[in-house]
Parts: sequence; structure tokens; C-alpha cells
Amino acid sequence: MIPDFHNPFAARTVDRTQEPVLLAVRDIGEYRAAGGEYQVIVDLAKDTGLPDELLGTRTLFVAVGSVAAGVDLSTLDEESVQVTDDGRGVSIVLPHATLYEPELDLKRSYTVERDEGLLNRIGGVFTGADDYEREAMLVGEAKIAEAARANGSLVGHAEENTSTMLETLVKSLGFARADVRFE
Repeated sequence: MIPDFHNPFAARTVDRTQEPVLLAVRDIGEYRAAGGEYQVIVDLAKDTGLPDELLGTRTLFVAVGSVAAGVDLSTLDEESVQVTDDGRGVSIVLPHATLYEPELDLKRSYTVERDEGLLNRIGGVFTGADDYEREAMLVGEAKIAEAARANGSLVGHAEENTSTMLETLVKSLGFARADVRFE
């Protein structure tokens, strides 16, 4: 009986995104052998000489991400892999494992709270608030990378997993033993 009136001010999302274009294909010679999951609460404040209620921002952001560790196998050459004199074993010399760049999980990372002074809110009409969240994401990634470097166990775990994988591979090829060293 009552006609259906749509709210003319209601927003709806229209996806007009074009198909992705492959820009390049590259070979990856790395074996990612271990990964760590991290979470950090980023608390960023921009303080000025004026009261925060007038000018200033504070962002609380939960950054969730991971850091992988692995070995670059692209550097291997004929001297890196040697069959023993008796033909029953293989000696493999690899570079030490390294940490890769952190990857923030955008589905699990989120802004908890953002407080802005009056002048920031007025200026935000022209500049947008995404800059604060982007800065919080970058700080979160940096803190996650720092934590992974400080821990040190990921690199050791990656080397252990790489050794196990290569030993299994070498034995499946018919060799009795494998000696994997990192230099």
C-alpha cells in the first residue's frame, strides 16, 4: 500500500574496476622455509603547541602481519652442490637464511580509534583521513620487521627446514646421505 521511496542520499558501492594487467613475470629462486605471525598496537600522536582538542591527532591501530624467512637458491652453482667421492652422498653449501619484508594482513588489521582536533577535522574535509591510517600501517610493518629481526629464531628455523627439505630431496634421488651447510 505504501509506495517504496528510496533515500536519495544513501550511498551504494559500484565497482567499475578494470581487469588486472600482468606487468611482468620473474623467476623467484628463493625457498621460504619459515614464517612468524605478529601483532602490534600502534599508538601514533601528532602533538602541537595547541590543545589536542583544537589541533592534534591520535591513532590507535592494530597491525597484524607476518614475516617469512628463507634461503636464496638462485646463487647456487656447480661448486655449491658436490657429489662425494664414493658417489653415495651430496654436499650442499647454501647462503644463510634471511628475513623477507613483512606483509601486513589487511583483513585482520584495523583502526581501533582515531581522535582529531577541531582544526584537523576541518582540514580533513580537504585532505582525507587515510593518511593517518597509512602512516599507522607503515609504522606497524616496521615494528613487525624489527620484532622478527630481534627474535632471531625464524632464521634458524628456516635453515633447519631447508636442510630437512634438501636432505629428503637428495635421498629421494637415490643418495644415502646429504650434508647441508650454510656459509
